[in-house]
Amino acid sequence: MASRSELQKKVDEQQKQLTVYEKKLKDVIRAYKGLLAEKQALEASVQALSSSDQHDTQGQHGETGDLVKFDSESEMDSASESGASSSKNDRIATLKHAIATLTQEKSRIEAAFQADKKLLLAEKEALKEQLETQKTEGNSQRVILEQQANELRARLRQTQTEREAEQDDHGAVLNEMQTRFAKERTKGEQMERQIAELYKKLQEKSDEPFAFQDQIAELNAEVDRLRAELKEASEKAEMTPTLQSLREQIEQLRMQHHSALEEERGRAVTSATELAAAGEQRENRVGALETRLADQSAAIGEYERQHQADCALMDKLKARIQLLDQENTDLAQSMRKKSSVGEESLSDAVDKFKLLAQRIRHLDAGLNFYHALNLESPDAELAHETCRQRYDNLFEEFERYKLKAQAVLKTKQKDTGTSDESAVDVAHMKSVMSSLHHKLQLTEKERVDADRSYQETVNGLRHTIAEMQNSQERTLADLRQQMQQRVSEMEAEMQKQRTRTLDVLAEKEKELEVTRTILSAVRGQNVNDPVDPPQSSPPGERPAKLSPTDRRESGRDSVNSVRSASGEPPAGRRSSVTSPMMLVNLPNTDSPNVFYQQELAKREKEINQLRRELRSAESSMREIQHASVTKDLQHYETIERLKEEIRALEGKLRLYREDANLEYLRNVFVQFIACDSVVGKRHMLRAIGSVLKLSQKEMHTIDKQQDSWFGAFIKPNK
Repeated sequence: MASRSELQKKVDEQQKQLTVYEKKLKDVIRAYKGLLAEKQALEASVQALSSSDQHDTQGQHGETGDLVKFDSESEMDSASESGASSSKNDRIATLKHAIATLTQEKSRIEAAFQADKKLLLAEKEALKEQLETQKTEGNSQRVILEQQANELRARLRQTQTEREAEQDDHGAVLNEMQTRFAKERTKGEQMERQIAELYKKLQEKSDEPFAFQDQIAELNAEVDRLRAELKEASEKAEMTPTLQSLREQIEQLRMQHHSALEEERGRAVTSATELAAAGEQRENRVGALETRLADQSAAIGEYERQHQADCALMDKLKARIQLLDQENTDLAQSMRKKSSVGEESLSDAVDKFKLLAQRIRHLDAGLNFYHALNLESPDAELAHETCRQRYDNLFEEFERYKLKAQAVLKTKQKDTGTSDESAVDVAHMKSVMSSLHHKLQLTEKERVDADRSYQETVNGLRHTIAEMQNSQERTLADLRQQMQQRVSEMEAEMQKQRTRTLDVLAEKEKELEVTRTILSAVRGQNVNDPVDPPQSSPPGERPAKLSPTDRRESGRDSVNSVRSASGEPPAGRRSSVTSPMMLVNLPNTDSPNVFYQQELAKREKEINQLRRELRSAESSMREIQHASVTKDLQHYETIERLKEEIRALEGKLRLYREDANLEYLRNVFVQFIACDSVVGKRHMLRAIGSVLKLSQKEMHTIDKQQDSWFGAFIKPNK
């Protein structure tokens, strides 16, 4: 589809180019036709003018001719004059036609020029209008872009401040993690030392039974020897008191060794149980950590779900706040109207409402006023008070309502004066505000405790992840070291095999060269010997066929003879001088050399064996490399997965902290600025101090300076 669209685009572009070329070609043809007409007219005019000039020159030449022939040529002159007059008329007509064509072409060119000029002027005006519109659009876009750039700069500054705060938080978190990691590492080292000591004790205890067994074997040998002596003594004499005492001593020794062996076995069993208990304790600790991790992950999921529910509830509360604002505005307007007109007071309205409620109760006892008036029940409010965000929103709503109620009360006091009922309402509102502040502090403490527990769980998870990473790195380093060691050993072994094979091949090549020289010498001797055997030797005394061992010996002797002839020292205790008959005893050139074939077979076997060993070594090396690569990939994947989990947890924690703290601090600060009462400002300062995590000393100094601050805040309002 992409190629088809590209081809379609190319075809459209070529079609546009063809239309442009057609227009240009039409213009060129039109211009060419005009130029051709002008050329023809000019050529006709030039020919006419040139012919008139020629005629004039001929007339001049005729006048200067011979005057004698004037009479004879008079008739011819009259005829030529008539022809000249006709030719002049033709030339004049051609000149007129040429002038007409030229004027026509010039007028056409002038008309085309004027039309082009008008088109160009129209295009110029259109371009000017487009330029003006583009200038206005560019100015508007420039203003918009400047605004966007300013917004982006502000966002960039905000993000930079946020990043700096995040870096500070991360630094503190990392320091805490490092300290905890150091503590856990020291604990792990202590546990490893204890386990090593237990292993040593267990080995010592396990070695002791072997020593006792050796002692028992020695004692058994002594007992056997003593029994033999006793038998000899019994043969010599009957039962004697010395023999009885010896038997008693032997029984005592046997009982002592048996008790000692039982004690050592019990010690070994106890040490084994202690070691197993330590291992089980460690496994239980690991299982507890895993269950704790699962519980924390479940708690995080529950917190996320609760956060979503709180967000939905927050939207509902915002809608309710808007409704309450509208109701408050309506109430204020109605109060103003009532105060201006002088209608019944608030107490009368309350009394009427109570009477109406009693009548409704008499009529319908099961009616729910909360559902009828679209209000929330106290049970629902108490159930929703467990949510931190709901408390913040309720606090904000309360402060707004309080401010609006104060404004309404001020207007009412200005219009109708103060009354006892308003004082009672103010006292009631103050008591409600103090109770709400108390509830707010309790919920804030609960939230701080929840944050602390969550932070502890997150730090524990980070610590366990760091321990796992360190253990994985250590195992990975050990595996790499082992792999490098094995690879170096294999390379050294392969190098040894190569050198060994090269030495063997060099020796075989030397032996081949020696056998070649021997064969060449034997061939030369066979050529030099006569065909018939010597007459001195009878036919029955021909040399018999040699056995393979004799051939090998004769070959070795011949090799020694060749070496002695070439100046090389003989090998072993072979004779340096060989007779020519020993060379004659060699087999014929046509018969196969058994010794040479055996050596070749041995060499082939060794080469094949070396090749097999090399292939096996290479395959094992590849397997080791593949295993190490797979382990590296697995470790890398686990590390990346754990890092992603850490990032996700950090992001969630950071978002939770920033959103909650900033939103709460913003609301409290706005209410602090708008509040006029001293008690409210004091509670708000405590809330700000709890959010900013101020110490008791700092809060004490703030409490000391509250009077001066509140005086400075209240005087301008007065």
